[in-house]
Amino acid sequence: LEMIKREKPDLLFLDYSMPKMNGAQVLKVVRAIYPKSELPVVFISGTNDSERIQELLEIGINDFIMKPFDENRISEKIKRLVG
Repeated sequence: LEMIKREKPDLLFLDYSMPKMNGAQVLKVVRAIYPKSELPVVFISGTNDSERIQELLEIGINDFIMKPFDENRISEKIKRLVG
């Protein structure tokens, strides 16, 4: 988070299960700094829990990818979001 505060990345990938903070908590901090239009965030998760996905959409993810995923799908998302 400190690095994201100092230097805005072009794109951020998050997973829900992460050490110290979960992905939704990190996303809330990121969205307090950068709006959805300034920093695309893609969530990658093994869960298809519709309530969790809805929560993430409300907080401000730009896209969601289910695990397992293929490299072509990731490449398509990157091209669409950052050009």
